[in-house]
Amino acid sequence: MCMTFVLHALQSKETARVGMDGSPMNDKKWTHERKKLLMSIRLRHESDFTAKIKKRSTIWQTIRREIQEVDNTFSPSVDEITRCFTNMLVKYRRIKRRNGTSGETFLMRWMMFMVHAAVYLYLITCSIILWIN
Repeated sequence: MCMTFVLHALQSKETARVGMDGSPMNDKKWTHERKKLLMSIRLRHESDFTAKIKKRSTIWQTIRREIQEVDNTFSPSVDEITRCFTNMLVKYRRIKRRNGTSGETFLMRWMMFMVHAAVYLYLITCSIILWIN
């Protein structure tokens, strides 16, 4: 009896992730891995954003397609992608400001600090280079 209950619970958990047609349902949660994917793809397109040749909406559509190519179970809208990216940058800047310039304690423990720092420094460097030229 107990084994039947466990098997039924596992089956219902598996079917909860499958749509009515048997295809896997879209998981909308931004996991740590998905955020890292977004940051890496966004960083690859930084030159497009700074060159200002393409429209931002077109670049974000490209980023959306690349995310879906890597993770076909996740299909966020362009608005969700830009909101997630903006929220990560705002969070990084807030923590950086709160901890001063050293950032030795809390920032080093924060799971995505190094990714954020690289992107933020890259953005600043690109801005300075464009300003000089």
